[in-house]
Amino acid sequence: PINDPHIVEYEYQTVILLDVIKNEWQFKKLPYNELIKVANNFGMEVKQLAMTIDYNTDLDKFLKLFSVLSNNILFEGYVIEDSKGRMFKLKTEWYKFWKEMRNLKFQIEKGQTPNKSYTNAEWINFYRFLQNLPKEELSKDIITLRNKYNKSQMTMEDYCNN
Repeated sequence: PINDPHIVEYEYQTVILLDVIKNEWQFKKLPYNELIKVANNFGMEVKQLAMTIDYNTDLDKFLKLFSVLSNNILFEGYVIEDSKGRMFKLKTEWYKFWKEMRNLKFQIEKGQTPNKSYTNAEWINFYRFLQNLPKEELSKDIITLRNKYNKSQMTMEDYCNN
């Protein structure tokens, strides 16, 4: 979080153990209860099981709900794993947006024109915000810039209360 800040802001420095994969031809990883032991042995945090869902009845419902709520989930996402150990990542729209804004920041910092055109109002507002920053501010990480941007955005409630 200090030398290479991630998209997600963490309160403290930590390593989170996601998995231990065996170095073999066949894909094998440690079971979750063994993963906890390894994490404890090395003084690390371990990933948390968010939920268990039934593939036949609940996965489709979960994915539909996730797509509706994804802009308001302020973390990276989930790793979905089936009973055979096959996995895929499901990233939130919030995470994908800010990862894209980090790329935009790098382009502006290098004096480049954005390589994509957007119609999203939030993108346009953040782009304008970046354009108006002094050059030395552009070298800051995306978390610092996002926090500064969020503070600069007056909500309708703020406007009405002033």
